[in-house]
Amino acid sequence: VNSIERSGSEHLKAVTAYQRIHDGFHTALQLAKEALRHAVDTGSKLRSLLSRSELDETLRASALLVEQGLAFSGVLENDMRGHLQSLKANM
Repeated sequence: VNSIERSGSEHLKAVTAYQRIHDGFHTALQLAKEALRHAVDTGSKLRSLLSRSELDETLRASALLVEQGLAFSGVLENDMRGHLQSLKANM
């Protein structure tokens, strides 16, 4: 009886760990899709600025877009790192 209970408990832990891993990767995928959407939007804005602006204005706008992109990638990296640490802790 003890071995059956232990096996059942281990099975439940494995299912729970699998679900957490699955959820973590799903979250990472959604964050990556969001990052891609922002990258495409930023590229479009940058192309538009380059085609119709003075050089100084273009450089300022480009610097701002790069700064925003770096900030977003930092948030994304920290969030993904947090998910990975949570997964490791639960394994």
